[in-house]
Amino acid sequence: MIIDNYSWSNRLLIMITDEGENKLEKCVKEFFAQYESEIKDRKLKLLHFFVNDLPIKELPSVMHTKKGIWLIGYDGSIKAYSEDTRLLINLFELIDSMPMRREELGCR
Repeated sequence: MIIDNYSWSNRLLIMITDEGENKLEKCVKEFFAQYESEIKDRKLKLLHFFVNDLPIKELPSVMHTKKGIWLIGYDGSIKAYSEDTRLLINLFELIDSMPMRREELGCR
């Protein structure tokens, strides 16, 4: 699976859209450009798929029919999902509350 390529080295934000659905794609890419250093610090990677892409079948089955954005942790599990950009509002706080992130920051 695609997620396995990033396990234990990166967190993922997986975006799934219809082709030509530019609003969500544009907002997410602007977010990544605006917060580049924060994203790099949290080892977050963006993967974008279109609903009809063949590689989407390599994602967990729950993602095959849902459009939106998914936060995937180091362990490859789904941590959060949003059909729109709402996930981005609390993305850093959500990541920073995760046990492995707290360990990275030296918190106990």
